[in-house]
Amino acid sequence: MHYFHEIIQQLSAAQTEYRIEIPENWGQGRATFGGIIGGILYKAMRLNVDPSRLARSLSVSFVGPVTVGPMTVVVNELRSGSSVTQIEARAIQNDQVQCMAMASFGTDRESSIEIKAESAPEAPKPVDKSQELPYIKGITPDFVQQFKMRWAAGGFPFSGSKDDFIDGYMQFKDQAAHLGDLPFDETALVTLIDAWPPIQLSKMKKPAPASSLTWAMEFIQPIEGLTADSWLRYKAEIDHSHNGYGQNHAQIWSENGELLAISRQTVTVFA
Repeated sequence: MHYFHEIIQQLSAAQTEYRIEIPENWGQGRATFGGIIGGILYKAMRLNVDPSRLARSLSVSFVGPVTVGPMTVVVNELRSGSSVTQIEARAIQNDQVQCMAMASFGTDRESSIEIKAESAPEAPKPVDKSQELPYIKGITPDFVQQFKMRWAAGGFPFSGSKDDFIDGYMQFKDQAAHLGDLPFDETALVTLIDAWPPIQLSKMKKPAPASSLTWAMEFIQPIEGLTADSWLRYKAEIDHSHNGYGQNHAQIWSENGELLAISRQTVTVFA
């Protein structure tokens, strides 16, 4: 088992190029789980930006499948102004760009506009009463072994659900082992959020492939107080699905109901 911190700690200092080894146990069919690739690219960009500039947004485009083995990450700062830095990172295998990411980091500004996000809605079930997605070898992707995802409402993948949403809880399986000496920060959050299957899979009655095409996250700062045993709340809804493409959005809250992030995805559906 290769843990999250073992992969992320391959990036340890600011540089424009990193050599990363992708382990087998984070697989998703013929590709590597997109959340760990997104986490790697985010971390590479984060290391190259002044820590006083906080993460505001992240956009990821999955160009092709990242496979097990060596991967090169190239970082390029696009612009750094008086308060905002725009930066990009690319994951390269066999001289081909397989994934691209762009992030915005910015310092706080004085503003007369102050609107707090709404707290998490009341959950349909508490975490201990919600059903966990099991790992079933040959049916669920290998990366599912890394996470706990518990359904409070909405359908499991391939259940033929009539619901257009998923509501539940998530954390790394064995949080302390996965995080090691790392804090639970945006890198961990990015990786964890993408563990959830597209809601379109819940609508299907039998297994069929679906994958993320693009993924965008907006961070609600400050992100703090998350610990190794935190259960995060996740609620996602289908906005639209037609002609083999679907658009979904999700909100993620801390255990005390504070909004942490907003996630949006375009998914491709092969059914």
